[in-house]
Amino acid sequence: MVSSGALVAFSNEKNILIILKVCENADKLLESKNVKDFIRFSNEILEHIEEPTDILDYYTHVKMLYKVIKERLQTEKVGFYVYDLEVSYPIEGNTPEEVERAIEREALIDKPILAFSRCFEDVPILLIADLDNYRTYEVKK
Repeated sequence: MVSSGALVAFSNEKNILIILKVCENADKLLESKNVKDFIRFSNEILEHIEEPTDILDYYTHVKMLYKVIKERLQTEKVGFYVYDLEVSYPIEGNTPEEVERAIEREALIDKPILAFSRCFEDVPILLIADLDNYRTYEVKK
């Protein structure tokens, strides 16, 4: 049983990193429906933006999703973050572990351009979605 964790999606082509994290009930976060919805929502964001800061035009849509996620996971301890990769490095690596380290560095270095959160502690990455190459990586902890 997983108590806390994060789903991460990124696109180097659109220079965006999206993190959804929970500080409790992470086992629900990993349910197939919730993972698919997160990836679908992340891809929807990519379709509507030309550059990362365009996400601010979808503030109300993202806020609505945040509320739905909290209800679905039955917890208030949820965090949703969007980072602009344009100001730093692309996310890359030859293994899931290298990709995970690149994402962790990004989240430590930069401030998000959009964030809603009631989950302020560090949590492990559970799944990474590479939106450019249509791949997902489960991160083993």
